[in-house]
Amino acid sequence: MIRLGFILFLLSITSSAFGADSVIPKDQVINICAEDTGWVPYSNPIKSEGNNGYEFSGYNRDIIEEIFKKNNIKFKFVIKPWQRCLKDAIDGNIHLVLDAASNEERERNYLLTTPIYRMTPAYFFHKSDDKKLMMKTADLILKNSPICGQSGYTYKNFGIPSKEVKRLSKALGRIIDLVSAKRCKIGLTRLEVLKRVLPTLKEYSDISYSVIKGAEKEEFFWLINKNFSFSKKLKKIIDKEFKSLISNGKLLKISTKYKI
Repeated sequence: MIRLGFILFLLSITSSAFGADSVIPKDQVINICAEDTGWVPYSNPIKSEGNNGYEFSGYNRDIIEEIFKKNNIKFKFVIKPWQRCLKDAIDGNIHLVLDAASNEERERNYLLTTPIYRMTPAYFFHKSDDKKLMMKTADLILKNSPICGQSGYTYKNFGIPSKEVKRLSKALGRIIDLVSAKRCKIGLTRLEVLKRVLPTLKEYSDISYSVIKGAEKEEFFWLINKNFSFSKKLKKIIDKEFKSLISNGKLLKISTKYKI
Protein backbone atom coordinates (compact mmCIF):
# COMPACT_ATOMS: atom_id res chain seq x y z
CA MET A 1 0.00 0.00 0.00
CA ILE A 2 2.91 2.35 0.85
CA ARG A 3 4.55 1.61 -2.50
CA LEU A 4 1.25 2.20 -4.38
CA GLY A 5 0.75 5.49 -2.56
CA PHE A 6 4.25 6.61 -3.46
CA ILE A 7 3.66 5.79 -7.15
CA LEU A 8 0.40 7.75 -7.15
CA PHE A 9 2.23 10.67 -5.54
CA LEU A 10 4.87 10.62 -8.28
CA LEU A 11 2.19 10.46 -10.96
CA SER A 12 0.39 13.47 -9.48
CA ILE A 13 3.64 15.50 -9.52
CA THR A 14 4.37 14.47 -13.11
CA SER A 15 0.83 15.23 -14.25
CA SER A 16 0.93 18.59 -12.54
CA ALA A 17 4.26 19.51 -14.14
CA PHE A 18 3.19 18.58 -17.65
CA GLY A 19 -0.29 20.07 -17.31
CA ALA A 20 0.86 23.43 -15.97
CA ASP A 21 1.49 24.81 -19.43
CA SER A 22 -2.17 24.72 -20.41
CA VAL A 23 -3.76 26.21 -17.27
CA ILE A 24 -5.02 29.76 -16.73
CA PRO A 25 -5.45 30.66 -13.02
CA LYS A 26 -9.05 30.40 -11.85
CA ASP A 27 -9.17 34.00 -10.65
CA GLN A 28 -7.84 35.42 -13.94
CA VAL A 29 -10.48 37.17 -16.08
CA ILE A 30 -9.65 37.43 -19.79
CA ASN A 31 -10.71 40.84 -21.14
CA ILE A 32 -11.83 40.41 -24.75
CA CYS A 33 -12.09 43.53 -26.91
CA ALA A 34 -14.44 43.93 -29.88
CA GLU A 35 -14.86 47.04 -32.02
CA ASP A 36 -17.81 49.25 -31.13
CA THR A 37 -19.00 49.56 -34.76
CA GLY A 38 -19.41 45.79 -35.03
CA TRP A 39 -18.37 43.20 -37.60
CA VAL A 40 -21.59 41.33 -38.30
CA PRO A 41 -22.12 38.36 -38.18
CA TYR A 42 -18.87 37.71 -36.36
CA SER A 43 -19.16 40.41 -33.68
CA ASN A 44 -22.41 42.21 -32.97
CA PRO A 45 -22.30 44.75 -30.10
CA ILE A 46 -25.64 46.40 -29.36
CA LYS A 47 -25.78 49.31 -26.91
CA SER A 48 -28.02 48.51 -23.94
CA GLU A 49 -30.91 50.84 -23.21
CA GLY A 50 -30.61 52.98 -20.10
CA ASN A 51 -26.88 52.46 -19.48
CA ASN A 52 -23.49 52.64 -21.15
CA GLY A 53 -23.04 48.90 -21.55
CA TYR A 54 -23.35 46.62 -24.56
CA GLU A 55 -24.94 43.30 -25.34
CA PHE A 56 -22.52 41.22 -27.40
CA SER A 57 -23.43 38.34 -29.70
CA GLY A 58 -22.26 36.61 -32.85
CA TYR A 59 -20.02 33.87 -34.20
CA ASN A 60 -17.06 34.92 -32.01
CA ARG A 61 -19.07 34.80 -28.80
CA ASP A 62 -20.33 31.29 -29.50
CA ILE A 63 -16.78 30.03 -30.11
CA ILE A 64 -15.39 31.79 -27.04
CA GLU A 65 -18.09 30.29 -24.84
CA GLU A 66 -17.30 26.81 -26.16
CA ILE A 67 -13.56 27.15 -25.58
CA PHE A 68 -13.39 29.18 -22.39
CA LYS A 69 -16.19 27.46 -20.48
CA LYS A 70 -14.72 24.05 -21.28
CA ASN A 71 -11.43 25.19 -19.73
CA ASN A 72 -13.04 27.03 -16.78
CA ILE A 73 -11.61 30.36 -17.93
CA LYS A 74 -13.42 33.51 -16.87
CA PHE A 75 -13.91 36.14 -19.56
CA LYS A 76 -15.45 39.56 -20.11
CA PHE A 77 -16.31 41.35 -23.35
CA VAL A 78 -15.11 44.95 -23.60
CA ILE A 79 -16.44 47.15 -26.42
CA LYS A 80 -14.14 49.97 -27.60
CA PRO A 81 -13.12 51.83 -30.74
CA TRP A 82 -10.84 49.66 -32.88
CA GLN A 83 -7.63 51.61 -32.27
CA ARG A 84 -8.24 51.50 -28.50
CA CYS A 85 -8.64 47.73 -28.66
CA LEU A 86 -5.31 47.44 -30.45
CA LYS A 87 -3.48 49.88 -28.16
CA ASP A 88 -4.81 48.38 -24.94
CA ALA A 89 -3.77 44.91 -26.09
CA ILE A 90 -0.17 46.17 -26.15
CA ASP A 91 0.12 48.40 -23.09
CA GLY A 92 -3.24 48.04 -21.34
CA ASN A 93 -5.54 45.50 -19.71
CA ILE A 94 -6.98 43.93 -22.88
CA HIS A 95 -5.87 40.32 -23.29
CA LEU A 96 -7.58 39.38 -26.55
CA VAL A 97 -8.76 41.36 -29.60
CA LEU A 98 -11.29 39.89 -32.02
CA ASP A 99 -11.62 40.14 -35.81
CA ALA A 100 -8.11 41.04 -36.93
CA ALA A 101 -6.54 40.49 -40.33
CA SER A 102 -2.80 39.88 -40.30
CA ASN A 103 -0.04 42.28 -41.30
CA GLU A 104 3.64 42.63 -40.42
CA GLU A 105 3.02 45.15 -37.65
CA ARG A 106 0.45 42.96 -35.92
CA GLU A 107 2.68 39.92 -36.22
CA ARG A 108 5.38 41.90 -34.36
CA ASN A 109 3.11 43.35 -31.68
CA TYR A 110 0.81 40.44 -30.79
CA LEU A 111 0.53 36.69 -30.65
CA LEU A 112 -1.90 35.54 -33.35
CA THR A 113 -4.20 32.61 -32.78
CA THR A 114 -4.93 30.02 -35.42
CA PRO A 115 -7.20 31.51 -38.15
CA ILE A 116 -10.73 31.76 -36.74
CA TYR A 117 -12.51 32.40 -40.05
CA ARG A 118 -11.86 33.44 -43.63
CA MET A 119 -13.45 36.25 -45.62
CA THR A 120 -13.66 37.28 -49.25
CA PRO A 121 -11.99 40.52 -50.44
CA ALA A 122 -14.64 42.57 -52.24
CA TYR A 123 -15.37 46.06 -53.51
CA PHE A 124 -18.46 48.14 -54.22
CA PHE A 125 -19.33 50.98 -56.58
CA HIS A 126 -22.24 52.99 -57.97
CA LYS A 127 -24.63 50.97 -60.13
CA SER A 128 -24.09 53.31 -63.04
CA ASP A 129 -20.61 51.76 -63.32
CA ASP A 130 -21.82 48.14 -63.45
CA LYS A 131 -20.50 47.36 -66.93
CA LYS A 132 -17.20 49.11 -66.32
CA LEU A 133 -16.34 47.78 -62.85
CA MET A 134 -17.95 44.37 -62.30
CA MET A 135 -15.60 41.40 -61.64
CA LYS A 136 -12.26 43.16 -61.97
CA THR A 137 -8.79 42.21 -60.75
CA ALA A 138 -6.94 44.38 -58.23
CA ASP A 139 -4.78 45.86 -61.02
CA LEU A 140 -7.85 47.07 -62.90
CA ILE A 141 -9.50 48.37 -59.73
CA LEU A 142 -6.41 50.48 -59.10
CA LYS A 143 -7.10 52.42 -62.30
CA ASN A 144 -10.22 53.85 -60.67
CA SER A 145 -9.87 56.47 -57.97
CA PRO A 146 -10.50 57.55 -55.36
CA ILE A 147 -10.50 54.15 -53.68
CA CYS A 148 -11.90 54.34 -50.13
CA GLY A 149 -11.82 52.10 -47.09
CA GLN A 150 -12.39 52.07 -43.35
CA SER A 151 -9.89 53.75 -41.04
CA GLY A 152 -7.84 51.33 -38.96
CA TYR A 153 -8.42 48.46 -41.40
CA THR A 154 -5.77 46.67 -43.42
CA TYR A 155 -6.25 45.75 -47.09
CA LYS A 156 -2.95 43.92 -47.53
CA ASN A 157 -4.58 40.81 -48.97
CA PHE A 158 -6.71 42.71 -51.50
CA GLY A 159 -3.71 43.24 -53.77
CA ILE A 160 -4.16 47.02 -53.40
CA PRO A 161 -1.32 49.04 -51.74
CA SER A 162 -2.32 50.83 -48.53
CA LYS A 163 -1.12 54.17 -49.92
CA GLU A 164 -3.81 53.93 -52.64
CA VAL A 165 -6.68 53.61 -50.13
CA LYS A 166 -8.24 56.72 -48.57
CA ARG A 167 -9.36 55.54 -45.14
CA LEU A 168 -12.01 58.12 -44.34
CA SER A 169 -14.19 56.59 -41.62
CA LYS A 170 -14.24 53.58 -39.34
CA ALA A 171 -17.91 52.97 -40.25
CA LEU A 172 -18.66 50.90 -43.35
CA GLY A 173 -21.98 52.73 -43.71
CA ARG A 174 -20.13 56.02 -44.16
CA ILE A 175 -17.95 54.56 -46.95
CA ILE A 176 -21.11 53.28 -48.65
CA ASP A 177 -22.58 56.80 -48.41
CA LEU A 178 -19.49 58.27 -50.09
CA VAL A 179 -19.68 55.78 -52.94
CA SER A 180 -23.41 56.44 -53.32
CA ALA A 181 -22.64 60.19 -53.55
CA LYS A 182 -19.82 59.40 -56.04
CA ARG A 183 -17.22 61.02 -53.82
CA CYS A 184 -15.46 57.65 -53.85
CA LYS A 185 -15.26 55.61 -57.02
CA ILE A 186 -14.56 52.33 -55.22
CA GLY A 187 -15.18 51.15 -51.68
CA LEU A 188 -13.25 48.20 -50.21
CA THR A 189 -14.67 45.72 -47.75
CA ARG A 190 -15.20 42.01 -47.12
CA LEU A 191 -18.08 40.34 -48.95
CA GLU A 192 -19.54 38.54 -45.94
CA VAL A 193 -19.90 41.77 -43.95
CA LEU A 194 -21.14 43.87 -46.88
CA LYS A 195 -23.95 41.40 -47.63
CA ARG A 196 -25.22 41.82 -44.04
CA VAL A 197 -24.82 45.59 -43.78
CA LEU A 198 -25.98 46.78 -47.21
CA PRO A 199 -29.66 45.74 -46.94
CA THR A 200 -29.99 47.63 -43.65
CA LEU A 201 -29.12 51.00 -45.22
CA LYS A 202 -31.71 53.25 -46.88
CA GLU A 203 -29.63 54.13 -49.92
CA TYR A 204 -28.28 50.68 -50.72
CA SER A 205 -30.31 50.36 -53.95
CA ASP A 206 -27.79 52.35 -56.01
CA ILE A 207 -24.80 50.25 -54.90
CA SER A 208 -23.36 47.24 -56.75
CA TYR A 209 -20.60 44.99 -55.50
CA SER A 210 -18.26 42.25 -56.65
CA VAL A 211 -15.53 39.97 -55.36
CA ILE A 212 -12.01 40.94 -56.42
CA LYS A 213 -11.20 38.59 -59.26
CA GLY A 214 -8.21 36.40 -58.43
CA ALA A 215 -8.00 37.40 -54.76
CA GLU A 216 -7.75 34.58 -52.25
CA LYS A 217 -9.88 34.37 -49.12
CA GLU A 218 -8.41 36.32 -46.24
CA GLU A 219 -7.70 34.80 -42.83
CA PHE A 220 -8.88 36.53 -39.66
CA PHE A 221 -7.39 35.96 -36.22
CA TRP A 222 -7.71 36.87 -32.58
CA LEU A 223 -4.78 38.95 -31.28
CA ILE A 224 -3.27 38.10 -27.89
CA ASN A 225 -1.49 40.67 -25.72
CA LYS A 226 2.19 39.62 -25.66
CA ASN A 227 2.69 41.34 -22.29
CA PHE A 228 0.01 39.21 -20.64
CA SER A 229 1.65 36.71 -18.24
CA PHE A 230 -0.34 33.81 -19.66
CA SER A 231 -0.30 34.81 -23.35
CA LYS A 232 1.39 31.62 -24.59
CA LYS A 233 -0.85 29.43 -22.46
CA LEU A 234 -3.93 31.24 -23.79
CA LYS A 235 -2.81 30.77 -27.39
CA LYS A 236 -2.14 27.08 -26.79
CA ILE A 237 -5.62 26.55 -25.34
CA ILE A 238 -7.41 28.49 -28.09
CA ASP A 239 -5.55 26.80 -30.94
CA LYS A 240 -6.07 23.32 -29.50
CA GLU A 241 -9.76 23.79 -28.70
CA PHE A 242 -10.52 25.47 -32.03
CA LYS A 243 -9.09 22.43 -33.81
CA SER A 244 -11.32 20.27 -31.62
CA LEU A 245 -14.39 22.34 -32.60
CA ILE A 246 -13.61 21.58 -36.24
CA SER A 247 -13.16 17.85 -35.69
CA ASN A 248 -16.26 17.36 -33.51
CA GLY A 249 -18.55 19.29 -35.88
CA LYS A 250 -19.43 22.11 -33.46
CA LEU A 251 -17.75 24.78 -35.61
CA LEU A 252 -19.90 23.73 -38.57
CA LYS A 253 -23.04 24.13 -36.44
CA ILE A 254 -21.96 27.62 -35.35
CA SER A 255 -21.12 28.61 -38.95
CA THR A 256 -24.47 27.31 -40.15
CA LYS A 257 -26.27 29.25 -37.40
CA TYR A 258 -24.79 32.51 -38.70
CA LYS A 259 -25.02 31.52 -42.39
CA ILE A 260 -21.31 31.90 -42.91
